[in-house]
Amino acid sequence: MNKLLLATILVAFATALPKFSKAQAPDTSTIENLQRYVASPLNKSQVPTGFLEDYGAPFIPMAAYNGSLTDSNDVEINLWRLLYFQLQTSYCQAATNPLPSIVTVNTALNNAATSAIPVSLLLGQYAKVKTDAYTNNLLYFNSSDKRVYDVIGRSQNPYNTHYLFAAAPMQANNFTNTASFVYNPALVWANTGLTISQLQVNFANGNGFVTLQPNVPVSVTYADSGYKRLTIKATLSNGAVLQCYSTYYVLTVTNTQARYTAPNIVNPTWGNISATALHSGATISYILSNTNTTGQLKKPLIVAENMDIFGIAPRLQNAAYTMNKLLDTWDFILGYDFNNALDVAQYDLVFVNFTNGTDGVVRNAQAFKAAIATINANKSGTLQNVVLGIGTGGIVARYALAEITKQLGGNPTQTRLLITHDAPHRGANSPWHTNDDTYAGQL
Repeated sequence: MNKLLLATILVAFATALPKFSKAQAPDTSTIENLQRYVASPLNKSQVPTGFLEDYGAPFIPMAAYNGSLTDSNDVEINLWRLLYFQLQTSYCQAATNPLPSIVTVNTALNNAATSAIPVSLLLGQYAKVKTDAYTNNLLYFNSSDKRVYDVIGRSQNPYNTHYLFAAAPMQANNFTNTASFVYNPALVWANTGLTISQLQVNFANGNGFVTLQPNVPVSVTYADSGYKRLTIKATLSNGAVLQCYSTYYVLTVTNTQARYTAPNIVNPTWGNISATALHSGATISYILSNTNTTGQLKKPLIVAENMDIFGIAPRLQNAAYTMNKLLDTWDFILGYDFNNALDVAQYDLVFVNFTNGTDGVVRNAQAFKAAIATINANKSGTLQNVVLGIGTGGIVARYALAEITKQLGGNPTQTRLLITHDAPHRGANSPWHTNDDTYAGQL
């Protein structure tokens, strides 16, 4: 561990800082401010490129993402955002930071959605304190004030310069075995003064590296499903070649997404649960099993949606939680063909979407009670329901079903099974504040 990082930790856990007057006391209440305090005496003009890893947000070591292919150099879009944020916050000089804020970058990424999947690229250079900077008398650590100082007349610069290369497609998965990718130069962020003269991607489909021309979509087809390890290679204007991996997941070689598209999702007129004094309302949508030929709900699997924070933290969750979002999560993250499982078990999928996804549990439970009654009134036959609550939706569904049963006795909900997934039955702490989601929306 280099001494600059060690000094940060020492400041964080020291029992007392040096005695300053009240007006001069440094703010060391955050890791960022601690690092600023430790490095404050340094002459930042001597930091190559103006970006110092030891000065920025200390999330993950950036050395693994130096443009050389290793098992740990695997980038997906959320890790890309984290690396960008870390580099951007490491700027330590007095001039304006040449890299825009992560909020600006996130906005550009969110607005870049096209029929082809864009590839985002980060081409960075940063400095890091040399491992022998202290033993070679290039820097010294003052144990009294716990800060790092330059050594006057030192023999060499105490910093090494490193590349940071991260690239990833904006979408890491697909329902089908055919996808289209595009290289958009507007989604390249760099602080090197260099440009990309050639971008190539090996899509792991047996065709080797393919050159991506700016703004020209490239169609890619896979013969089988599963995880694909893409290799992304950028040749820079100075001749340097930087590479990284990125994992892409193909759900199936057939188009199961057709089941989930708008024409197949039914939004019935009876599915609008209007708001009352007791709750904020909800909407009901469903997809019939391929085995259901009645045209009506017959064997419902009713999903109570998870907490939907889009309304209070849109920069963190860039779209409302919907049935398609739920299915994408199961199919891609879990790698599970839920479409097929529904048909095997002959279930119709019913989704209850709360109007206020962050409303109180008791209030959304009242909306779910109304939804259960409405679903039962509009289904055919006598098959009982299965209810699945996702996250906070599990608590909402449990409360609603228990209250109905307690009030009416028997099985008035026509429900034989309640399943909860990742539901905080013993309570949970939430970091969101409805009046200030600024920090939560940064990453």
